[in-house]
This record gives sequence, C-alpha cells and structure tokens, in this order.
Amino acid sequence: MLSAVFARAMMRRRVRAFGRRVARDRSGVAALEFALIAPLMILLFFGLSELSSAIIASRRASHASSSLGDLTAQCTNINDANLSNIFSGAVDIMTPLPISSAMMNQRVSSVEVVDSSGTTQVQWSKSCTGAPTSTTTCTTSTVLAPYSTNQTVTLPANLVTNQGDSVIMSETTYNFSFPVDLFNNLIKFDDISYFKPRKSALVAYAPSGTSCYS
Repeated sequence: MLSAVFARAMMRRRVRAFGRRVARDRSGVAALEFALIAPLMILLFFGLSELSSAIIASRRASHASSSLGDLTAQCTNINDANLSNIFSGAVDIMTPLPISSAMMNQRVSSVEVVDSSGTTQVQWSKSCTGAPTSTTTCTTSTVLAPYSTNQTVTLPANLVTNQGDSVIMSETTYNFSFPVDLFNNLIKFDDISYFKPRKSALVAYAPSGTSCYS
C-alpha cells in the first residue's frame, strides 16, 4: 500500500518537473512565431507589390494622354502618318506594361469655337486601339470612337472663349490587370488632357496631307 502511494507521488513529481522544464524551454519559439507571421507578411508583400503596379499604370496612362495632346499641339498640319507615330509614342510610355486592343485606347481631337456664343465643335478626331499596325495606320478604337465632324462637345469653362480659338483634346484609357489576380478583375484608368496649338490657331488635318515635320 505504501509503495503504491509512494509510486503515485513520485509520478506526480516527475510530471510537474517535466512541465516546468517544458515551460522553461524556449527552443523552437522562433520557428513557431515565423510560421504564424509568415502568411501575413507574404500577403502584405504581394498586396503592396500589386498596389505599386496599379499606381505606376495610372501615372503612365496620364502621361500617355498628356504626351499625345502635347505632341499634336506642336503641329501646324498633321496627317495619318504623323498621328500613327504619336500614338506609337504614347504606347511606348506604357512599356513594360502589356498593350493590346482590349487594354489601351487613345483618341485625339481638334475642337474649335465656331461662333460668338462660344459653341465648341469637333473639326477632326482620330482614335487608336492597342498599338498602331504600321507606321501609317492605326486600328480605329470602338471604346474611344472618333467624334463626328462638327459634333458639339463640352469643354472646361474658360478654356477657349473667342471665335476661331481651338484646343487639342487627348484621351486615353488603360485596363490594368493585377499580376496576381485571383478574381480576374480589371481596373480602368482614364485621363483627358487639353492643349492649345503652339504655332497656329488650329491644327489642320488631312489623311495624307502636309506633314507636321515638313
């Protein structure tokens, strides 16, 4: 009987001693903490990486729109070959982001004040989807379809006020897809810019007319 009681007491002492050793043992704590924190850190890393990519795409789409209008506004006359080169330049700004007809669309238009009441109408308008197909042609966009000649458009207040004044209006849209996209979502970035012609009251357009660079 005494031996059984003694054996149980010894067993309890050994269990308590083992428990104290386990409580004091710190080996493996770092591995356990890493296992708990690593998934959150990896998720945060990819989240910040994709957010950075989206910000870059947004800024480049804005820069592409600005460059499209700025280069066009520097011309007195412009033709299809000139516009194709300018559209190509805007596409190059988006590099190394992917470009396709489903992702990038551009439109540039010349808008003139046609009467003393300040009515603004489109004199010419051209658009491009994806990258130009050659040095002289660009597939017309359906997303940013060209405005009709003499179509009335609304411009920001006080941008142009006098009859005969004009402005180059440039627009871009870019559908950004996250590199790691679990839900196949697209974010559409669009931008519009306005530039007054640098060298003349109006940038004249003819499909195969006088070149901007002649």
